Amino acid sequence: MGIIEKSKILRANATLTYRNAGKDIKDVQLIDLPDKWQPFNGGEWVNLPMPEDLGMTALLFKGKSGKTFGQHIHSVSVERMGILNEGGKMKVYIEDTGIFNIEYPQSIVIPKGKRHDVDFITDCTIQVIWKPGLGLFDGEFAE
Repeated sequence: MGIIEKSKILRANATLTYRNAGKDIKDVQLIDLPDKWQPFNGGEWVNLPMPEDLGMTALLFKGKSGKTFGQHIHSVSVERMGILNEGGKMKVYIEDTGIFNIEYPQSIVIPKGKRHDVDFITDCTIQVIWKPGLGLFDGEFAE
């Protein structure tokens, strides 16, 4: 790995640490994903049913411009986020990986066990898929 790649990883890790402001990342258990749009974490979310044999959990999330989703970790699942609306832009910070500007119609994959955070640059509707599926919600959030 070259010095540029190393510096990108160091920048991502330093940014996540700074943004976390010393908060612990705690486990949050959600009971159910809603069948209709419901407020969640500064936006709205709704379940996106997946065939059971795929072993995935999926949802749609509407993030508001200028809002941050918040740092969290999925200790057993890989996460994939894709922007569904034209003009949608977000910045994704991934521990030990880097900082990424994602625009419609791009998507990003976050390895399991990596702390990550999302800034919504514009209003975004994103599809989020976890594999293996969450049960339900195998995420640890900063609190």
